[in-house]
Amino acid sequence: MNEYDMIAFSVLVITLGIVLSVWINRGGARRARHAQSESDNRLLRDDLARVKDRLAVLERIATDKDARLEQEIERLRSD
Repeated sequence: MNEYDMIAFSVLVITLGIVLSVWINRGGARRARHAQSESDNRLLRDDLARVKDRLAVLERIATDKDARLEQEIERLRSD
């Protein structure tokens, strides 16, 4: 093997090493994005559950006021 073949072989090995390193790192980044996505989904589900609970309370308050108002009107009519 002459010196030019040795240089070409070295460049090839270095290039393959860089390509392999980038390929491996992208796989790690993909897994990290997936983990972040799962975490975001969990947070959004928790927020949605809290909003639904608040909505149920507000609906109960709104309908309770109507029922109470109707009772007060009926009581005033009967007086």
